[in-house]
Amino acid sequence: MRFFPDVFNSLISPSFKDFRNRRVLGLFSILIVCCALVRPLKAEAPPVDKPKVARVVEMKDADSTVTLSTGDIFEIRLPAVPGSGYSWQLLEQKDGAPFRLMEPPTFVEEGSVKPGASEVQVFRLKADKVGSSELELKYVRPWDKDSVPLKKFRVNLSIREQTAKPTS
Repeated sequence: MRFFPDVFNSLISPSFKDFRNRRVLGLFSILIVCCALVRPLKAEAPPVDKPKVARVVEMKDADSTVTLSTGDIFEIRLPAVPGSGYSWQLLEQKDGAPFRLMEPPTFVEEGSVKPGASEVQVFRLKADKVGSSELELKYVRPWDKDSVPLKKFRVNLSIREQTAKPTS
């Protein structure tokens, strides 16, 4: 049984081990240098200038009337726990609604980043034309079509013509 280790040791002489260690160390060094050079070259998306938000609508504004001007951008910010499967869903609007959703809703962390923690779901909308409309959202599990919403949020929007800004 002693034959196998002796044969193996004679095949891997100290000079072969040194060569192998140097080669591995050299390859590792090249890898580190390449990573150091590539990382700063990584393209990052330039910051996007989002238009200024004219009004933030929150849960405390439920069942109230919000007055906006045409062209105004407003946000609806409602508490949600996406880890539970629930999220706010904007109810279908009639054709000719005086506002539109600018981008898909997003979630913003609210303090804790623990799993299951409460977050804020943000809807960015734009008041496009003069008119009034009821905006309604329901807090549901999107895949459960037959369930009753856990919560509802409703606000009346009154959009008027934008007044001319005084010129200096």
